[in-house]
Amino acid sequence: MEEFEFEQSVPFTIAENYFSKEDLNSFITILSQSEFDQYIGMATTMGKHGQPTPIDFKKQWVIAVALPSTDINTQLIPISLKKDGKGKIIFTFKAVEGNKLSYKIKPFLAIIVDRKYLGEIQVIKI
Repeated sequence: MEEFEFEQSVPFTIAENYFSKEDLNSFITILSQSEFDQYIGMATTMGKHGQPTPIDFKKQWVIAVALPSTDINTQLIPISLKKDGKGKIIFTFKAVEGNKLSYKIKPFLAIIVDRKYLGEIQVIKI
C-alpha cells in the first residue's frame, strides 16, 4: 500500500497596521508580546480601520516577513499557509513590485496564526 502525505490548509489573519523595525530583514516567528515589540511597531492611522489588528499571544503566534529597504513600491501578499504531512508549516507569499519611489520603504507582512498550528516553519517567496 502506498503512503501519501496530505497537506492541510491553516487559517490565518493578516496583521494590519504594523511595520517592521530596521533589524528584521527576513522572516521570524514570534511567540510573545515582548519579542513582537522588539521587531514590529504599530502604525495606527485615522479612520474606522486604523487600529492595529489585536493579537493574543496566549492563543496565537505571528509569522512576520520583511524585505530589505527599497525605493520600489513593493507589496507582500500572502498566498497560502499549509501544514504538510510531516507537520511542517509552509507559508507562501509573493512580492508585487510597482513604481519607483522618491523615498525608501521596508516591505513587510505579518500573519496571525492559532497556537494549535505552532510548529517548524518554512517560508517561500514566489
